[in-house]
Amino acid sequence: MTNDCYWNHGSPKKNCYLCMDGENMVCPKCCVECCPTETPDWFARCAAAGHSPWPSVTYTVPRKLICLESYWDDQVFKNLSVRGFFDSLKPLIRPPLQVDHRFIESSKHLSYYLRRPDGVLWVDPNAWDVPIFYLAFHGSPGSVHSVLEQIGPDDLCEAFTGYGAYPILFILDPAASLRVPRAKSSQGTFFMHRDRGR
Repeated sequence: MTNDCYWNHGSPKKNCYLCMDGENMVCPKCCVECCPTETPDWFARCAAAGHSPWPSVTYTVPRKLICLESYWDDQVFKNLSVRGFFDSLKPLIRPPLQVDHRFIESSKHLSYYLRRPDGVLWVDPNAWDVPIFYLAFHGSPGSVHSVLEQIGPDDLCEAFTGYGAYPILFILDPAASLRVPRAKSSQGTFFMHRDRGR
């Protein structure tokens, strides 16, 4: 073993650890930047064994995701949903991903869960710090569609007011929601500018 880390980053010895291979010393840059691309087999073995890619990393971002979805059609015995996809991710991430899924069918229903400070997600002490929101709806330019109504940019912004103060990722499943005609371009950036959600 040398005094430097495996990829020679010049890291102080106190910041290096013995790699899972049992032979080489590695630093944070080795594990996070180099190993996944230069030795993907070793990185995969490490991940499969349940090891963090870097021993000293503590996860400060909660491993939580909330999926808000609308029903996709009116067939009673054909339950299409993205929930199965997210449920299958839970055991693959360490610590395990916590997933909550809600069917949302109107702007009032959306506000019931999201609106600050009285919405369910703000009142529940285990939910206020969720960093990822996945919205799975049919969409049209600047809005999403639920079974009962179209939820436009103003209603979306109102429901998510106050979330911009936290590091949050919004994922809008319907690509058409972000396609806004020039005449409505001020509404087209409904999350990005009004509340600085990310």
